[in-house]
Amino acid sequence: MKSCQIVLTAFWAATVASFPAFAGNEEQNLIETVVEAYGGKALTNLARLEFTDHTKRLNFGQSTSPTLVDIGHYQASVFVDFENSRKSWRSASWSGDGRYTQNQFFDGTTGYSVNHSKQTYSKENSLSFASADRRLSYTLDTILARMLYDSSDDATLSGQEELNGEVHQKISFQANGHPPLTLFVHGETGRISMATRPHWMEGEVHTYRFDNHQRVGDLLYAGDTYVYNRSEPRTVTVSRTVSLEPDDQGLFDIPATYEQEGQGLDFSEMTVKEIAQGVYIAGQDWGFSLFVDEGDYFTAAGGYDRFPERIAAVQSLTGTQKPVRYFVISHHHMDHIGGVRELDQLGATFILHPDHLATVERALGRQLDEEERMLVPGADHSFGRVRLIDIPSGHSRHNLGTYVRDERVMFTADMFFSRQQEGGIRASAALLAALQLIGLKPDTFVAAHSSRPLTYKHLEQAVASAPDDVCPPSWLLCERQ
Repeated sequence: MKSCQIVLTAFWAATVASFPAFAGNEEQNLIETVVEAYGGKALTNLARLEFTDHTKRLNFGQSTSPTLVDIGHYQASVFVDFENSRKSWRSASWSGDGRYTQNQFFDGTTGYSVNHSKQTYSKENSLSFASADRRLSYTLDTILARMLYDSSDDATLSGQEELNGEVHQKISFQANGHPPLTLFVHGETGRISMATRPHWMEGEVHTYRFDNHQRVGDLLYAGDTYVYNRSEPRTVTVSRTVSLEPDDQGLFDIPATYEQEGQGLDFSEMTVKEIAQGVYIAGQDWGFSLFVDEGDYFTAAGGYDRFPERIAAVQSLTGTQKPVRYFVISHHHMDHIGGVRELDQLGATFILHPDHLATVERALGRQLDEEERMLVPGADHSFGRVRLIDIPSGHSRHNLGTYVRDERVMFTADMFFSRQQEGGIRASAALLAALQLIGLKPDTFVAAHSSRPLTYKHLEQAVASAPDDVCPPSWLLCERQ
């Protein structure tokens, strides 16, 4: 027994000596417990790791219909090189019988997005070691344990909480490039039972629940992860594999035959510009809004959060304080109605399809009076300078496009845009079909995800040249399991 204690003491003397400075003894003790639970040196000296997940995704707030939740199949593989700050993410998802693959990576200095179907690539300034995997690393508790160890000087205890009838210690930290994270640690076993991070909607969180713990070598990991988005279930693990000696061959290489697309546009700062007479586009990051000057007021579309910042930018550019009187809701997806409470406080009248009323009212937390809303049940409706066109698709059963008649400008959401200086165009065949049906050819298109102006010819070319999905032969993700 005495020799066992000596061995353990020596082990922890070697391990703890490598720890960064801690905020305090209580934090240090808890982090040591977590590190021991997840493998000790097997965790702290881990050079690289790869995990592959097969999951079912429940698309609350993102389904085709606002009343039915779509369930999709998703497979992804994440390679993490801790030593060289490299990360690779590959995924395949299915909607019906259709497959859609994606690939991006950060090679230690630069981020890349690779389109294997088009045989193109682009440099992505927004990608980093933290973000290259679309935050999928948070679904593996082993990586969270390593992140906690690496960020231990920033960690602080934040109370206790009972989970599954047992007391858990809460410890919070923020790793470089990551949002704040809170881990719920079982005080005796050191296992992470849950983690949370802030949601982009104020007061809401993303939640990760970990279960079915297993080992690969000396390293502990949860075999099952359940992800919740604002308390609604998002993903359920079907199967998971973890490798401690993964092969990185080809993960950070771009085939020599692939062509480079245009440099990504920088939307990190608020941008605002007049794209036609009295027609403005303003936005930042992934959220843009259209503003149409109607004389004494604006009609607007594009309902991402932080809307007050966009209207303030337009008012500053125009030197006026004109209010937004009417606001067009494109469709019911959670991100595109993220700013409805802000708009409600501004006193805007909502213009929307009847199918989206209940979703908008839930987001507002109240019912709208008749004078506060205008329902547009038909496929085509006009008022002021604006014409609204309903564009049904597999993405959303109803989606209102906003067309400025006198300037032939059209604003859409999730249907037609590019975030690159050249190429990189995402286009919906449903949009082209809807416009052809009514004989409409807008001169200029802008979108809820980009202020880059596109043309009708861009739309026709993008739809005509859309390739079938191609999966590289080396990938093991593309056979649905």
